[in-house]
Amino acid sequence: MIRMKVSNPVLLIDRMERRRERATRRAMFKVGANLRTTASRSIRVRKTAASKPGKPPHTRGNRRLRKSIMFAVDRNGRSVIVGPTKAGVGLAGEAHERGERFRGRNYPRRPYMAPALEVRADDLRDLVIDTIRKGLR
Repeated sequence: MIRMKVSNPVLLIDRMERRRERATRRAMFKVGANLRTTASRSIRVRKTAASKPGKPPHTRGNRRLRKSIMFAVDRNGRSVIVGPTKAGVGLAGEAHERGERFRGRNYPRRPYMAPALEVRADDLRDLVIDTIRKGLR
């Protein structure tokens, strides 16, 4: 039989709660980094014609669209936002993703963020579970 004496159970619970929060925040950072990498790698550098509708957009030599994909984790560490920044490419990234009008021109739908999430969904779920388990040890 194993006996365990806890001098102050409130302190133990607080410590476990802090570990859980830290592990969850770490997991969200890993999810954001993985999605950003997958999405930016799907955008190819080409100097010729635009990509076909339904495929990720091409970028020219400056790679602005690829470099503008960032992620941010909220303060409580329970959610992450991944996508192109307005400062990097303006609304062009959104126009490609959704197929909208931008600067007087209709852009066909060339998604790159949604397919990245679809491709990595199972891996990301496992990553979150493993990261939180390791953080609670």
